[in-house]
Amino acid sequence: EKTWFDMPCDATHVSVSESVSSLSTNDFSIPWETWRNEFAGIEMTYETYERLNSEFKRRNNIRHKMLSYFTTQSWKTAQQHLRTINHQSQDSRIKKLDKFQFIIIEELENFEKDSQSLKDLEKEFVDFWEKIFQKFSAYQKSEQQRLHLLKTSLAKSVFCNTDNEETVFTSEMCLMKEDMKVLQDRLLKDMLEEELLNVRRELMSVFM
Repeated sequence: EKTWFDMPCDATHVSVSESVSSLSTNDFSIPWETWRNEFAGIEMTYETYERLNSEFKRRNNIRHKMLSYFTTQSWKTAQQHLRTINHQSQDSRIKKLDKFQFIIIEELENFEKDSQSLKDLEKEFVDFWEKIFQKFSAYQKSEQQRLHLLKTSLAKSVFCNTDNEETVFTSEMCLMKEDMKVLQDRLLKDMLEEELLNVRRELMSVFM
C-alpha cells in the first residue's frame, strides 16, 4: 500500500505547471465595452484606455510571473521535502527490517544453543540414572548376599541340627554313666575297706 509520499512527484508538478501557465495575460485585460459600461460617468479616450489596459496587463504579467516563480519554487521545495521524507521513511523501514532480521537470527542462534543445552542435559540425566541404577543393583545384590549369610549363620549357630545334639547327648550320658559307675565302685570299695578296718579294730580290742 502506497502512502502519499510514495506517489510520483512529476505528474503533480506537470499538472500544477500547466495550470499556472494556462493563465494568459489576456485573461486579466478589461474589454473596452466593459470599461465603458462600468465607468460611464468617467470621460476617457480609447488611447487612455489602451494605456491603462497596457499598464494593467503589465502589472498582471509581473504578478503572473511572480506567482509562477513562487509556485515553481514552492513545488520544488515541497518535492525536495517529500523526497527527503520518502528517503527517511525507506531508511527507517530498512533499519527496522534489518533490526527484525538481526533479532530473528540472534533468537535462532539462542534457540540452537538452548536445544544443544537441552540435549546435553538429557544425556547427563540418562547417565545419572544409569549410574543410580548400577549402584542400586550393586546394593541390592550385596543386600541379598548379606541376608543369605545371616540366614546361614543363624541356622548353623542358633537353630542347629537336633540329630547332632542327640548324638552328643547320648554320648555324654554314656560317659556320665561310666563315670558314675566308677565313682560308685570306688565309694563302695572305700566304704568296704573302712568297715573291714573297723571290724578288725574291734576284734583286736576284744581279743587283746
